[in-house]
Amino acid sequence: MSSKLGFIAIDIDGTTLVEKIDKNPLYGWRNTESNIRSSLKEYMKWAQEKGYDIIILTARPEIVEPALKNIKLGTLPTMDILQRLVHEENITIKQIARAPAGLKGAKMQELLTQYQNESKEHENAIGILFDDQLKQVHDVKKQNNPQLLAFDINSKVDLEQFADIVELPGTHACHPYAITLKVLTEHSDLFNLKASINKLDPNQHFEVMNLLNHVVDDLCIRIDEARLHDYKPEIKWVETTVRHMHSLIDKIYFDTQELTCKDLKSASKEIFGHANPDKVKPNSRCDKLVQSMLLKAMEDVQANELQGARSRFENIKQKLMGIKKENQDIELKVEENLGGIKPS
Repeated sequence: MSSKLGFIAIDIDGTTLVEKIDKNPLYGWRNTESNIRSSLKEYMKWAQEKGYDIIILTARPEIVEPALKNIKLGTLPTMDILQRLVHEENITIKQIARAPAGLKGAKMQELLTQYQNESKEHENAIGILFDDQLKQVHDVKKQNNPQLLAFDINSKVDLEQFADIVELPGTHACHPYAITLKVLTEHSDLFNLKASINKLDPNQHFEVMNLLNHVVDDLCIRIDEARLHDYKPEIKWVETTVRHMHSLIDKIYFDTQELTCKDLKSASKEIFGHANPDKVKPNSRCDKLVQSMLLKAMEDVQANELQGARSRFENIKQKLMGIKKENQDIELKVEENLGGIKPS
């Protein structure tokens, strides 16, 4: 019998597992250990206690599972993950579902339909997907079904929505608010970035402050599990992003030195691997926020450069007008000296 409340579906690589081996294959070859996300285990246990079913929903074709069992790639076969959750965490997995085509929206709809067709008591059942890829979150939303939800595992805003649905108390150690608070007390660079944001004038920079605060929140979520398991690619990415965000604030809002479009393209290249932030395809809400901040800064820098060009143009214009006036005065004096005869 399925839960009349519905189900929580969890992705594997990058969501259930901290390590994103699909994005960092070399890391997978060199570091064979895989770790299940501690906060997600707590969310699953809490949701299960509340009465929700837990489902593993993966894009992995079943045919690849034996290969994952026999070679070390820094990831785990799906059944190994299931066994760990069952035996170590006492989490019951209702089923393993697969969406081998890649996108999971249609599969989520299929699963929810199965629940709702089970009995009249299941009509109000909901389906929730946890994933680390924004395209999966969007694909679930494309189903246009209010009883289907999808959350980015690295988004504080998304995690807060989930916490509200399953009534996870704010005092819980894995509540997103508690996680961000903990990280800010432990990570000096993120704390200092937050402090710099708070120094901005909200009357002048409210939009930027709001955007940057969301960036900090999601960076806290992203680095928490990475630090716990020493997952270096994610730690490096967060620290690189923090450094560039801090530099951006100092240069453009505190005028420590001039910020140029070249600086922003360099930042985008180091963060995303692409020099043009408008060409970046964000993989998470955090990526989208950072991209938006770079584009906003680019807009401000270009506006400042345009204003500077206008000022330089006005200065040149005034100088030319001054030279013209001087020439007119000289011509007038020459004319007077020649007795009213204009010089040829």
